[in-house]
Amino acid sequence: MNSEISQHKRLSRTKPNYALLLLTLVFALGLLDRVIFNVLLDPIREEFHLSDTIMGLLSGFAFVAFYSAMTFPIARLADRYNRRNIIVTGLTIWSAMTAFSGLVTNILQLTIARILVGFGESMGSAPGHSLLSDFFPKHERPKAFSIYSGGLHLGILLGYIIAGLIGQMLGWRYAFFFAGVPGLLLALIIRLTMKEPIRGSSEEHYELKGLKIPLRTAVKDIFRQPSYRLVLIATTMGAFVIYAFSTWEATFLRRIYHFDGIQIGLIVGTVKGGTGLAGAFLGGWLCNTCGKKNYRYILQIPAIATFLCAASSLIFLFSDNSTMAIIGLGITTFFLAFHIGVAWGVAQTVTRVEVRTLAAAILTISCNLIGHGLGSSVPGFFNDLLSETYHVNAIRYSLLSATGVALLSGLIYWRASHHIEKDINSLSEQRKVTPTF
Repeated sequence: MNSEISQHKRLSRTKPNYALLLLTLVFALGLLDRVIFNVLLDPIREEFHLSDTIMGLLSGFAFVAFYSAMTFPIARLADRYNRRNIIVTGLTIWSAMTAFSGLVTNILQLTIARILVGFGESMGSAPGHSLLSDFFPKHERPKAFSIYSGGLHLGILLGYIIAGLIGQMLGWRYAFFFAGVPGLLLALIIRLTMKEPIRGSSEEHYELKGLKIPLRTAVKDIFRQPSYRLVLIATTMGAFVIYAFSTWEATFLRRIYHFDGIQIGLIVGTVKGGTGLAGAFLGGWLCNTCGKKNYRYILQIPAIATFLCAASSLIFLFSDNSTMAIIGLGITTFFLAFHIGVAWGVAQTVTRVEVRTLAAAILTISCNLIGHGLGSSVPGFFNDLLSETYHVNAIRYSLLSATGVALLSGLIYWRASHHIEKDINSLSEQRKVTPTF
């Protein structure tokens, strides 16, 4: 196996940075397809005469139901078969269904389109995490995954601009067309230019023990690491915060400060995209640099950033003018971006090569089914519940749920930091490799 890996490295069939670029764009387009719906939530709701609760469910559970149901079996396939081809298939499906969303004529068709977008996206995340782990050795993964997580904020930036500008000028249906086409082109590029790496090729002296591990054994192997369990919980809570704000912030600004589509697209999109990318890159760099001195910093830095995110969210929610609200949103997005890529990198580093895609799938399912599903739906439910008492200001108080969850997420990341060194060392002993971050 070692000679095969060495030969593979010499051939350099796909440059790691090029693969990182392509996979980051895949992730960005996945977020673009979600953000489009969230930014256009009010126009869609008004055309089909729906409540906030129903729109929250369409943004959340209608999307994540099939996404979560299919992520697990897709991960098992990706641990055995060509991961690149799985990603290409999924990207084609969800991009086509995004474009189709602009043609729907009733709520049933819209629900089906959202379900199929989720089905397609289930083929992107976990196989992508596994591919990155084979392109980059573990001491480079925090930075690589942080760059990859920047795709989230790139997708947000593009989603806001397309939905805001196209939605305002041509209507919400055209925005879905513009969002779907790039994914179809990217799928073709990946299929023609990116090669599948050998599993375990980034691990020195690693002997792949075989991919046909029984499911029960694989799950037990993953969850025996305390740092993985705690990162799973904390990252799911972080996903709740991300999707609570990303689903409802455009609606918040429309209702509280009367922003129009162009203002949301240009101002909010630029602020969120820019601060999110900065936070993702800085978070990855800090964790990568400080983690070389002490493993605990790899998770303590995201913990502190998440605490600061909770504090700054209050500026966004309760400012008395739009300028301060946008500043608060930018600071919140900046600190919220610290944890994502780092958490994904940790989840891949504390699990064995044979089960990495499954480990990523479990994290993805939890973040989407619980984090995205509840993050999108809970504020919508409280909007309707509190509307008679607080009227338009109900949305301020409904989004406080995200502030509380952010505080809990930070506490759990801090707790996980006390386990990570032991978990990395125990896994490295199995691989007969000295761990370095």
